[in-house]
Amino acid sequence: MSKNQQVNTAVENPSEEYATSAVPQSKRRGFFGLMMVWMGYVFVVTTMQVGGTMARGLTFSQFISAALLAGVMLAVIACFMAYISCKEGLTFTLLCRYSFGKAGIWIPVFLIVITCVSWFSIDAWLIGATVNTLFPSIPIIPVVIIAAICIIATALVGIRAMTILSNIAVPLIFIFGIISIVFSFKSVGVEQLMEVTPDASLAIPFSMALALGVGSFSHGAVANTAEVMRFSKSPKQAIITMIIAMMVGNTFMLLFGGIGMLSTGEYDMAMILKAQNLLAPAFLVVLLNIWSTAQGLVYASANAIAATLKVKRLYICIGIGIVGLTMALLHFIDYFGTWIDLNAKFIPPFAGIIIADYFFIYKRKFPDVLKFEKIMPTVNWAGLLTWLTGSVLAGFRVLEFGLPTMNYIVVCVIVKIILSKYVFKQEEKSVEECAAD
Repeated sequence: MSKNQQVNTAVENPSEEYATSAVPQSKRRGFFGLMMVWMGYVFVVTTMQVGGTMARGLTFSQFISAALLAGVMLAVIACFMAYISCKEGLTFTLLCRYSFGKAGIWIPVFLIVITCVSWFSIDAWLIGATVNTLFPSIPIIPVVIIAAICIIATALVGIRAMTILSNIAVPLIFIFGIISIVFSFKSVGVEQLMEVTPDASLAIPFSMALALGVGSFSHGAVANTAEVMRFSKSPKQAIITMIIAMMVGNTFMLLFGGIGMLSTGEYDMAMILKAQNLLAPAFLVVLLNIWSTAQGLVYASANAIAATLKVKRLYICIGIGIVGLTMALLHFIDYFGTWIDLNAKFIPPFAGIIIADYFFIYKRKFPDVLKFEKIMPTVNWAGLLTWLTGSVLAGFRVLEFGLPTMNYIVVCVIVKIILSKYVFKQEEKSVEECAAD
């Protein structure tokens, strides 16, 4: 991080979570706390649903392979994003400013915000529905409202409150997840699980299962990584965090859901634990699990809006709470499957664009964020056209071979470099103007 960035970040109120400038080195955090916060993002109940779908559609050995490979792919994407955000100390939205311009930035902001708020609405409803399922006498809607308020509260306080909650939630989820998997193997038998084959009506191609596994957290790997890893003290710390979280944490959730589905017929964490006579842990673990994930989604969307509109996070979080709660009560969760598919198409191209800009266009050093804000173009056409290219190719499944998500990201890296260096050349002008300022 440059000297100018360190000076500029000092003037921002820390309570605003450095949404409009870089995190100064003096405010960076240690490995364990950031690992717990990021695991809170990764331990997603909805990933278990994806794991259940994968397990029903593949042989058991194929399921294990797809889950592990999805973790590797997500780790690669997240490591790039973690390295860049740590070096620059910037949120995802601020990183996108270099690639999209003043007006163009609204494309990633809109997609990130609507995705995060939608997922928040799903999580809030899941808490209410889970409590009602475990304790039928408790109505869903009041619990949903209380859950939404609690989620907004910890996201508003920021990284400190999120760390405290994650320090409690993550170990409990991991412990009871392992217990559940052990119970599953004991109840069904290792040999029987290894011999599982999918029904013809449920069978899916391996490539589709892999796309589902990556899509289950592609949004988080690309768009949420920077919100946490900008607080990392070093790139090494950030990369190690991502490798552990994605290859262990995300894979664990896929396996938790998949093995639970094969042994109990359920993919939902609460129902799996309840079926295994772990009702009390089911209530506590699910509540903390969903809360730790949802707070991160609200946090990310609040930062995105604050960086674009320069509005206080308090008002933004209240607005997000109202919109997300309304969507929850309107049962947006019914569209979850479609939403996962859209995430897998429209979000990964952003990673390719940012990687191309940071490593190949700006040579591992973005201009000072506050200086750049004054001179950035209205639209960075190279970034916009690259994102459209990646999204269209993904939408029509043009590169559905090998590792599809990685294919689209690599294509975006190549297209962005070509357009920036040989067609539009807007970045060269921006660097020159920043240097002259």
